[in-house]
Amino acid sequence: MNTRALMQRKIVSLSIFIFWLIFTAGAQPTALNKNWWVQSADSIKATGKTISTEAYQPTGWLNARIPRTVMAVLMDNGIVQRVFQNNNLASVNDKIFKRAWWYRTTVFVSPADSAKQKFLKLNGINYSANVWVNGKLAS
Repeated sequence: MNTRALMQRKIVSLSIFIFWLIFTAGAQPTALNKNWWVQSADSIKATGKTISTEAYQPTGWLNARIPRTVMAVLMDNGIVQRVFQNNNLASVNDKIFKRAWWYRTTVFVSPADSAKQKFLKLNGINYSANVWVNGKLAS
């Protein structure tokens, strides 16, 4: 496996279930479960540094509601047939799940809150994830 493929595999979670952005103490958490975009890392040449910026446009990405696994996103977008019907699961090519996948969203912070410390709480990452925020690797 080449270095770039290995790096991409480490960058992305296989599935992300719930994301929360938690502001300073006393503030209500903001659920980040809408307006997500998902794409296979094999289909993207850009790096996390670029993908995680506001300027990046996820053209050709799959729309997703979170929480969703890659399988659920593919079913929601009609790429994979409903796996719990008939014998559809047998027709799914499992190679698509042996690669890394990007999950992307944009969060807008009000000017009044922009100087305040924020916490990003990730619940239910299925395997592993590298988290990018504003072009920087956060974890």
